[in-house]
Amino acid sequence: MRIIGIVMLTIFASQIAMADTVTTRDGRVLDGTIVRDEDGKIIMEISKYGAHMQVTLNRNDVVSLKESPVFKAPSTQPAAATRSAASQSSETPTTLPADGTYYVIPIKGEIGKDTQKETVKQALNLAKNKKASYVVFQIDSPGGSVAETEEILDLMAQNTDQRHVAIVTKALSSAAVLSMACPDIFVQKGAMIGAAVPISTGPTPQPIEEKVLSAIRAMARSAAEMGDHNTLLIQGMMDADLELGVTVKDGKPVVAAGHDGKVLKTKGQILTLTARESVDCGLARAVVTNEQGIGKSLGLARWTNVTGTGKAFSENMSKKERAKAERAAYLETVKPQLEKINQDLEKVNSDLQAAEANKALLSKQFDTEKANARAQFDQSMNDANHYAQDQMTGMQNQARGTYNGAISALLARYQGTALSMQDTINKLTIQKKQLTDERSKIMYAAPRVPSY
Repeated sequence: MRIIGIVMLTIFASQIAMADTVTTRDGRVLDGTIVRDEDGKIIMEISKYGAHMQVTLNRNDVVSLKESPVFKAPSTQPAAATRSAASQSSETPTTLPADGTYYVIPIKGEIGKDTQKETVKQALNLAKNKKASYVVFQIDSPGGSVAETEEILDLMAQNTDQRHVAIVTKALSSAAVLSMACPDIFVQKGAMIGAAVPISTGPTPQPIEEKVLSAIRAMARSAAEMGDHNTLLIQGMMDADLELGVTVKDGKPVVAAGHDGKVLKTKGQILTLTARESVDCGLARAVVTNEQGIGKSLGLARWTNVTGTGKAFSENMSKKERAKAERAAYLETVKPQLEKINQDLEKVNSDLQAAEANKALLSKQFDTEKANARAQFDQSMNDANHYAQDQMTGMQNQARGTYNGAISALLARYQGTALSMQDTINKLTIQKKQLTDERSKIMYAAPRVPSY
């Protein structure tokens, strides 16, 4: 009996010894024995299912810790030498003096039009330059281009320098997918997340092929996996046939397919969550008023916005990308009209060049015949100089009459054709100006792209 009692006491003591609890930023709760806490590292011994292991954590990744003052397991170093006085004396969760610096990137309006990958790319680079530890995506969007969303997801996946946080006012369709790519989601009062059913765009929406739908759904699930969220939620936002329920396990909400627990989604519905529903089902961490409230919810002692002028830059870039998209859309709308004008201009220019060439040829012919008449006149005047004065005067007068008659005949023969050609040129020139002015008017009405 004494041996059994010792064994039971040993087992009981070993279980009590694993009373230290560490909560990390990514939501993990680790129970074990902290054997070292120094140089920015926490080393923790964990025993589970008969296996023993040591886990090393960065102190900045720890949100809170709780340690038991009794039944401590032997440590490789004295606790007093390896732990802070504050940690030794506290029996309740203690917020570590961790700093959080964040950079805000707005995802607003239609994705692919108001928000584009190039804007997000430049903003992420600015966040990296600012050495932000978090990127806060302000999401207020009805969704948009699937292709543009996929490009932005690729940028987010490549950006490993910051932790991604979403603060949602409205995240529908593709915007819901972007939200779920963030490990930490916060919602504002009145927020909506969901309704991610893919639809085709255009004047006449067409059904999306199943193979395309399959690829889009896979992209959405991958986004949820990137954010470490339950993929059933994004599936419920896309698939009307899926049924979802919420149960509570170990004090945490668990979403599962079927009718168990509280009904979250019935068959025939597309899942769109309110702010409270998103928190209750475990998708969002909390309801906050603005991004300043995120730091407190994350358990950070300091939460500093390092966006600075970068936010204005991001917003300006968003305006620029939107203007570019609006300009492109406008030009696409007036494309048939511009093409017709350009075709007409091409014909008018061709006709004008031909008319001017014919006029130049006619003018050359006229000048040649006029020169011949002048040469004959000059020869007659020269010949008259060899005769006596009276006879010479008569011959010169005759030469002048012949020359003037030849010039009059030339003018009579060429003038009508020349006037007709000039009239054609004048009309073509007016047409050209009208077409050019019309094209300029159309282009002037196109949305301007700012230079910033």
